[in-house]
Amino acid sequence: MGAVNGSGGRLTQTALAAALGVSKSRVTALKRMGMPTHNLALATAWRARTLDPARTKEGRADGNTGLAFGVRPRAEAIAALVELAEGIAEVMMDDAGRPHIFAEGLPHLRAVLRKLPADALARVRLPLRCWDALTGFDRQ
Repeated sequence: MGAVNGSGGRLTQTALAAALGVSKSRVTALKRMGMPTHNLALATAWRARTLDPARTKEGRADGNTGLAFGVRPRAEAIAALVELAEGIAEVMMDDAGRPHIFAEGLPHLRAVLRKLPADALARVRLPLRCWDALTGFDRQ
């Protein structure tokens, strides 16, 4: 059953599954475990707090994203991934723009960004602190 996402549109379990990079049946299982399915950012935050990154596709040591070699995500999947990356970054920061659940969210953000084609990375709007953490840049 669909629900309303943060931007007022309908967020179906199929769309949520595509945005999270998991199957629809996995979304159903995660929902039974307590994951919110009405909002992409809340679902991402729940996954960052609850799931062991080593047991997710994003945590694979070989960097396997689950896509077949040479397969590019479709345009709507790319848009969902851009929205997901921005949602993860938003949850990682508190209202004052300071890191909040930064360490927990960073592996998930990095995994989402890896799934994006290089030309789509320019569309992702992240706080400077997130980019610094992703690239290992120290401003001090």
